[in-house]
Amino acid sequence: MLISLTIFAGVVGTEEEAVVMVEGFRYEEKVYGGIRGPGGIWYQYIQYGDAEYSVAKTTAGYVYIIDSSGYAYSIYGFGYPHLYDSHGNYIGPEYYEFKVRIMIEKGAGGIVIRVQRGSDGKPVRYGYYRVLVDPHNDRMTLWDGKLVAEAHPDLEYGEWYYLYLRFSRGGKIVAKLVGSGVSETLEYVDDTPFPPGSFGVYAGGYMGEHANRVHFDAAWLTVLIPEETTVTTTETVTETEALTETMTVTEEKTVTETTTAPGAMATTTITATSTTTMPASTIMKTVTETETTTAAGEAIMKTITETKEVTKTATSTATVQGGLRCLIATAAFGSELAPQVQALREFRDGFIMKTFAGRNFMTAFNAFYYSWSPYVARAEYENPMLRGVIRSSIYPLLFILDLSKYAAEPFSPIPELAAVISGLVASSLIGLIYLAPPILTIWLILRLRGRRAALRLRYPAMALALGLMFFTIAELFESSTMMMVSSSMIVLSSMALAAMLPTRMLQGKEAS
Repeated sequence: MLISLTIFAGVVGTEEEAVVMVEGFRYEEKVYGGIRGPGGIWYQYIQYGDAEYSVAKTTAGYVYIIDSSGYAYSIYGFGYPHLYDSHGNYIGPEYYEFKVRIMIEKGAGGIVIRVQRGSDGKPVRYGYYRVLVDPHNDRMTLWDGKLVAEAHPDLEYGEWYYLYLRFSRGGKIVAKLVGSGVSETLEYVDDTPFPPGSFGVYAGGYMGEHANRVHFDAAWLTVLIPEETTVTTTETVTETEALTETMTVTEEKTVTETTTAPGAMATTTITATSTTTMPASTIMKTVTETETTTAAGEAIMKTITETKEVTKTATSTATVQGGLRCLIATAAFGSELAPQVQALREFRDGFIMKTFAGRNFMTAFNAFYYSWSPYVARAEYENPMLRGVIRSSIYPLLFILDLSKYAAEPFSPIPELAAVISGLVASSLIGLIYLAPPILTIWLILRLRGRRAALRLRYPAMALALGLMFFTIAELFESSTMMMVSSSMIVLSSMALAAMLPTRMLQGKEAS
């Protein structure tokens, strides 16, 4: 699964505004020869040796594979009418972050940014930034034509990682590698940066027949725009004098990527605003006034000096824009790059979103989740105690998702069935761990008060059976609407069954 990109940019007043749309889709399974790559939007360029480019369906889903004996690149939108106009001028974003999900089978590989197009239509040699991941030597390197930074994380062949490469204002380049127990960052500032250009993926680092084989199954682009933060300082002098000073501080933020798979929702934007007020401080201010009075032809000058109390209050307001993020988990753990947040994202993007059933369920789930999660995330930022409680409650969820993936692994040759098994296991455990205790507590309280509350499992069981039946029909007819309904029924009914089961078992013992 790779991306089809459309960029809209404009200026509102003095504030730059940019929106990036990223669409996931499946390419035709075949070997792509020549320069025209998958979708007609990837430009395949062999710098050294030979290479074979292909799209194949694996247990990880659809992947773009580069098999090379030297260095082989695939550059996104490297021509008209994509990221270049009819005259060959680059028209894409200047400041951005390119991210891929990468697995190196053998050899080495990585990603490139700011790839310029030469007069011959080919990439300008050594005119771009690239990051190379080499599991054989446990080495991650950053290049601008020459080696500028390196690290030695514990890497493995056959493992999936998220690889980032960012170029921001001031010539700052940041490379990150996250996943499979690795979290590594390289930074470099280029005083004379390369001109803007496109971005892409590559396999290379070792020479020899089939020396490098690299898989890519997803890619994202995040455009960086300036975000204004205004700090207003108001000085109020006692009596009637008021002085106001305004200072504007501009810092860099990112427009959050949105990956929209087939049948999924369009772009969703969440805005969270946090306000911090500095404590008021009181200082003494001396004001000197000069008054001139004319009397009987002579001027009398009078100087008045007085000391006044001045109270200063500073309020800063920051607005952060985002897209389809794990808002509650990000607020709980303090960063989108926290391992726990990455685990949730990897379960969603690397597993669930790769299936027809999973994508349509996420469409329905996102409509529900993003209707209330921004308010919870805001409350977390304002209340450390709440943040700690939610952080603790997320750890069982991580265990549940891992267990559901293990349960689905035997069915991975049939991805849709694997998604159903994973969903049934995950939702049942969520109901058992999060919902069963309060239901059992309420039942015990009612029982102590002499009231009876009978729980009937047949209703959620019937709903589950109907959900599975509708699910089968939705798969056969590829109906997105029916899949959203059926997958939601399966999840909710299995949660309800698991949540009610312990209480129902106690009721059965009492009856016997």
